[in-house]
Amino acid sequence: MAGRSMNQIANRSFTTGEPAYVSALLEEAVAASDLAIAIIDLTAKNWPIIYVNKACEEVSGYSVEELLGQPCAFLHGPDTDPASLVEMTRAIRAGESLRIDVRNYKKTGEPFWNALHLSPLKGADGRPHAYLSVQQDVTRARALRKQEHHRQKVEALGRMAGGIAHEINNLLQPLLSLPELIADDLPDEASDAREHLDYMAQSARDARDLVSEILVYTRTAPTEGECLHIVSAVRGGLELISRSLNGRIVVDLREATEADPCIAGLSRAGLQQVLTNLVLNAAYAMDGGGTITVTIATEGSDLRLSVADTGCGMDERTQAQLFEPFFTTKPGGRGAGLGLYVVYDLVKRAGGRIAVSSKPGEGAEFSLFFPMSADQAGGQGVRS
Repeated sequence: MAGRSMNQIANRSFTTGEPAYVSALLEEAVAASDLAIAIIDLTAKNWPIIYVNKACEEVSGYSVEELLGQPCAFLHGPDTDPASLVEMTRAIRAGESLRIDVRNYKKTGEPFWNALHLSPLKGADGRPHAYLSVQQDVTRARALRKQEHHRQKVEALGRMAGGIAHEINNLLQPLLSLPELIADDLPDEASDAREHLDYMAQSARDARDLVSEILVYTRTAPTEGECLHIVSAVRGGLELISRSLNGRIVVDLREATEADPCIAGLSRAGLQQVLTNLVLNAAYAMDGGGTITVTIATEGSDLRLSVADTGCGMDERTQAQLFEPFFTTKPGGRGAGLGLYVVYDLVKRAGGRIAVSSKPGEGAEFSLFFPMSADQAGGQGVRS
């Protein structure tokens, strides 16, 4: 029915406004429309599709012949929101118009966002006997809107970070200077106290560097990072982090590389942020205790740094939102939802990528891949 040749009206002389001409012209316009247009029959079982135009082929990947006779819901799939289906069914049964975006699937199995505009076609009795469906693939448009929303979030975060950075640095000054003064007044045998003071001062320096990193990652222009010898830097970073974990959680570092590979674009403070966020998130997921396995290995020209836990794991819906700023699964007051976004942004700035493997009840593994620098000589790490 769709794409039927209308040449028979092209060479005929009709008076403008003649019903037959207008009807034929309307049918030709619908067939030629760039918008996907379909009609479903409400009088038949499963509400089959009885008309589609050519544009439906481009949206769905099915031919006109394959679409005709199919039930109206056959483009739905595993990730189609059940609430959307309920709303569509309700509107159709009530004879109401509806605009809604629905997750549909092409013939190839590729998911896409389908912007639907449903309009009832009513008979003389006022009851709908068919429905007109106008459809448009808005996957790209939704992605662009999401990117813009993300950009606005990052800008807001940058303004917030810039506003509080100065105050935080002022608060850190006593922690940076007083430990050394106190240590000078301690007796020679107070070695444990000096060690604790050194730890306090190092933590303060790390906090100062983290504030600086926050200001860096919220800017749009990437900065040139130093060459970081990853093995020695991870060892030092985990030593600091392990002190903040309870005794029920063990960090197991596995070095599957003989050298100390070097990566560019990530500073020592940036690596500390990455490790701190991943390890503390893993510890939170293992509330009852367990082992966090940190692995350093080389894969081709990439260095892989992975953090795996034996915690509660995540479903696919949670994984899809992990790296969005301000997204968190923690109760109110337990986290701002910035940690994994910081990890994602720092890794991306260093030219790397992140892979996540997790299932509910089976723990999670975050694998970070960095391109290795040409300088592959072993080293003692970079200076802070």
